[in-house]
Amino acid sequence: MNKRGFVQDSFYITAMLFLGALGIVLAFFIYGNLNQAFIDTPGLPSEPIEDFTSGYERFPTVWDYGFLFILVVVYMSVMILSYLLPTNPAFYVIVIFILMAMMLVAGFLSNAWFEIMTDTPLGISADNFPIMSFIINNYVMFVLLLGFLSAMAFYAKSQTQGGFQ
Repeated sequence: MNKRGFVQDSFYITAMLFLGALGIVLAFFIYGNLNQAFIDTPGLPSEPIEDFTSGYERFPTVWDYGFLFILVVVYMSVMILSYLLPTNPAFYVIVIFILMAMMLVAGFLSNAWFEIMTDTPLGISADNFPIMSFIINNYVMFVLLLGFLSAMAFYAKSQTQGGFQ
């Protein structure tokens, strides 16, 4: 079995969660501008405007909890796969260094999120996503938690369960 993808996948997951959160906030920002343009357009029937506005009002709740759901599913998937893969304890030191690198990347992404959301009009949109903002603002801790839990699952197996062989 090829386990070299573990390092790349860890960084991809970290980056994709960040980019997904940024995309959701950007989509809400664009949705809000379109909603305002429809409201300001004279002559449009009120029913489509009300439907569009209703969707705009539901968007933050659906995607905020949706992001939390995706995060939980990704964490559970990583935990299950970590438990199922056979490993050698000699690689634990390498995993520690990978985790430190992931925390560094998560720190950069968290700082980028803070800068983007405080200095741009996107910040007003991001205020509608409290769960997502909390997760990304504390991204280093969430990555550390994921690394710790996956390392526990990775190396806390007995030899009969696929541990050190």
